[in-house]
Amino acid sequence: MAEVEVWTVGENISLGWKERGGSIKGFGEAGGHSNAVDGDYTTVWSAEAGFSTKGIGSRDDDFAVLIKNRDRDLLLDLGTWYWVDRAFIVYGSATFPNYVLNFSDGSLAPDGSQIFTSVVSRGRDDVTLGREALAPAGSLPTNTFMQANIFSPIKGRFFRFDYRVVTTGLIRSGVKELLLYGFGFLPQVTLQTPAIELGDIPRILSTISWEAQTPLGTQLQIRTRTGNRLTEDKHFFNKQGVEIPEADYRKTLSFMRGDSTVAFVPDEGDWSPWSQFYERSGAAITSPSPRRYIMIEAALLSDDPNQAAVLRRLNIGLRDPLVHQILGEIAPRRAQQSGLREAFALSLTIPPNEAGSAGLGFDQVLFEVPPSAEVELVDVTVGLESELEVGGGQIYPADELEVKTGVDSLWVRLPEVVREPESQVVLRFSSVFYLASNAFLVSVGLGEEGEVVWQRVDATASGEGLTVLTPVAGGLVGDMEVLGNPFTPNGDGINDAVKFVFPVFKMPGQTSLILAVYGLDGALVHRSAQSVAHAAGVQEMSWDGRDRDGVLLPPGLYICRVGPEVDAESIGESTVATVVASVY
Repeated sequence: MAEVEVWTVGENISLGWKERGGSIKGFGEAGGHSNAVDGDYTTVWSAEAGFSTKGIGSRDDDFAVLIKNRDRDLLLDLGTWYWVDRAFIVYGSATFPNYVLNFSDGSLAPDGSQIFTSVVSRGRDDVTLGREALAPAGSLPTNTFMQANIFSPIKGRFFRFDYRVVTTGLIRSGVKELLLYGFGFLPQVTLQTPAIELGDIPRILSTISWEAQTPLGTQLQIRTRTGNRLTEDKHFFNKQGVEIPEADYRKTLSFMRGDSTVAFVPDEGDWSPWSQFYERSGAAITSPSPRRYIMIEAALLSDDPNQAAVLRRLNIGLRDPLVHQILGEIAPRRAQQSGLREAFALSLTIPPNEAGSAGLGFDQVLFEVPPSAEVELVDVTVGLESELEVGGGQIYPADELEVKTGVDSLWVRLPEVVREPESQVVLRFSSVFYLASNAFLVSVGLGEEGEVVWQRVDATASGEGLTVLTPVAGGLVGDMEVLGNPFTPNGDGINDAVKFVFPVFKMPGQTSLILAVYGLDGALVHRSAQSVAHAAGVQEMSWDGRDRDGVLLPPGLYICRVGPEVDAESIGESTVATVVASVY
């Protein structure tokens, strides 16, 4: 014999689940489930799949054995995602009389349960599997060596083997190996760096850029988090490699001890949460900085098993900090009433610097607010913190400063560069808040347009210093103003429609506004929807006196109800109604 070649049907992806961070569990506490996916033909996962009803009760054919949890399963987390299209079961004893093979990509149903898709259903004619919408597929022989199940490709990470205990006889099924096969590129791969040290001092993270290929059907998602502190993560093991508590490890004789490991991981009390995914290469990093450490996560996704995203290079832009740290706080922290313009003050302070260096300083302030906040600057006071505490400092009215306002931001250029430790800048402004919690994102900058270096302002020690809260009591819609009532929809261009102006509270994000018009008899005569990108704030809707088909309705009184689209249970607190008159 000169050579032996072994050809397989592919890579058995049920192997290696533990190394990939997966898990396995099944019915009962006896264990042995992992024997089905260990690659060892000599081990068996044994499960009771049938009991006999013989001799039970006065009519032994009519009474079933009292069996706890007849519907049982084996759940395998593969540790990552695959395209799967084949499942082979190698038996060491009797086969299962019925089973269902299911896969899930981890998606959750509204009730929080995992969504599984069934790909194979086998079973005896006299057995119902107990799984919704699944029916038996005919008798299975009890002495089969291997069963091959071939199905349409499905993306999955979680595999579930469902079976139901039957009462037609004693059956103890034994599975030597459960083999899963797939093809193509992995549908999802997540790469995560450890904490990357940026230097001896915190650095400003300016931009993130990458070089990648994303063919049609693929996607690259990148996000970051930052922090200043790491903590030790210690693990201790016995001689068998089983992890044990540190106290037990210390009490164990040295020759009975296994390895101990120490890793440095983020201090969760100090690190920021993961940022939103960056939409393009070269985008500004949104994680707080300056910071000493950064972590980067890249997810390569594909909806096509024949295509894959490729990440070739990833770069982050670093700059020296403008000041060693800048702390911010807004006062008061609570608004008296939603929808009412009130006065606030944003205090920016450079704390004392142990190193003694002043840094480059900053001459611009940018704060981003919820789109409905309607911020107006009053004045700016600059000086040392000790001076401002006693009413000192230089005050600059807003009309003497360069100020730019946007839908969701306010930018102001200071009359001088602020760099010295213990310096303070106080911006007094007025604003109207419509959300229950209104977080400000504040940055200070230095440089000219297009070349500005920005440094994030950190909230004070409480962590909530840049958030304004509003009262949570009350409905979602405030008092409505009706303009042009009565109105005359006669087509002359004058007062042809009635306008409704109303504030919406406590609803972040996009929604649809609904206008419903009723006759005095309660009949719905008109309904229209208007999509808005930001629900909270002052909204406007109008009605031209026509029905749902565009036909002009007769003159008279009509009841108009407006508000954001919500479920039926919340409609009472989310709408406001008024009576309008159509006259022509």
